[in-house]
Amino acid sequence: MLGGTGLLGSEFKKISDFILSGREIDITIESELYSKLDTIKPDVILLAAAETNSVKIDSNPIPAIETNIKGPVNVTKYCIERNIRLVYISSDYVYDSKSDNHQEDEPLKPFNLYAWTKLGGECAVRTHKNSLIIRTSFGSSDYPYEFAYVNRFVSKDYVDVIAPMIKDLVLSDEVGVINVGTGEKTLYELAKQRTPSVKEFRQEEGQIFVMDTTKLRKFYYKK
Repeated sequence: MLGGTGLLGSEFKKISDFILSGREIDITIESELYSKLDTIKPDVILLAAAETNSVKIDSNPIPAIETNIKGPVNVTKYCIERNIRLVYISSDYVYDSKSDNHQEDEPLKPFNLYAWTKLGGECAVRTHKNSLIIRTSFGSSDYPYEFAYVNRFVSKDYVDVIAPMIKDLVLSDEVGVINVGTGEKTLYELAKQRTPSVKEFRQEEGQIFVMDTTKLRKFYYKK
């Protein structure tokens, strides 16, 4: 797993025996990436490394271009050349925020600059036949904030809910693109599940990041 020191990597430590690589493997430097991965000899690579701070990306997109676009290009080339399965963690933000029930094959309209860089990574990964792009969203296993939006609708869930589904998909032979999330809810409803004292907050303009998870349900049905 590349990006093993992040939120998802921390959860994977609890539920898998994956080799978790953090900053010791720089995915933006092709020669270093190849050398260190050849030492590990992976059967499958889960690419979760990413710049995710949208505020920082808006003010300076260059680190995100390096990590979220150039990095996946390097990893994809490696996987193609070594014939290795690649699973890429993308974002529900590649969909627009105005419509509901987003499907994997619909036209995309990234929500912000961060999402554009994640879509750039997707473009590279799609060139590898044995690859799977997971569009998802997750937060820490608790809700640490005082307020939550009542008019932002999501398929997002807590990392301890999403991580086992990602693990199952990594170990499968699924390819293409798949939405990974849970049922439609407001961010406030999600927060209240684990932080009952959370207070409502309304955005000036509501947003919708609800994904169609039919493909995910069919995957579990086949299992």
